Amino acid sequence: MEHAASSPKIRKSLKKDILVSTLPVIYAFASDKSVLVIGAWESMAKSISLFGGNALSLIAFPAISFFSIQAIRIGFFNQSPPFSARQFIVFIIIFYTLFLYSMNNTEIMILSYQFPIVLMFIIGILYFVFLGACHTIFAKFISLMNISGFAISIINENSLYSEKYFLLLQLLPKFPEKVGFIIVAVSTLVSAYNYCVERDWLPPLPI
Repeated sequence: MEHAASSPKIRKSLKKDILVSTLPVIYAFASDKSVLVIGAWESMAKSISLFGGNALSLIAFPAISFFSIQAIRIGFFNQSPPFSARQFIVFIIIFYTLFLYSMNNTEIMILSYQFPIVLMFIIGILYFVFLGACHTIFAKFISLMNISGFAISIINENSLYSEKYFLLLQLLPKFPEKVGFIIVAVSTLVSAYNYCVERDWLPPLPI
């Protein structure tokens, strides 16, 4: 994150990836209010399952949101927030305090929506910000991971695409096969391009 904060070209890529990953989600929520709430819960549940359901999973939820907020500060406000363990611990406490409070006060309305729905909307958006930011911060890893998924699919399934070999799709709601393939293809192109920008092989997009 510190490297991203100190590089204008990486900040541009970070801003682009956050917009690409969140705008379709906001549109989906505007079309069907349940899409983001259900989809975000399903996606985050898949992410947490990677930790085996142990105590680390309790940290993973707020960690994703904390990482996303830092990415937004870097990409959109040109800030360079240093990591602070104290800030993170305070954030965890605030995160679960708000979460428990919302669950026990469902009668509170914000902009005509129940408080838990608004909170889930915010957490859901931050989750997709996290996925978008990872395509900038971990561009090389994600592009190699997706390319490996294609290679393993060809070797094991005699097919270019098989969902079970792509970690990215394990972190998202269930999609039809064609949509899943498009997501992985776009993910590969975006992360590969970001890596080329990081290495000064290509110019950043003017955004």
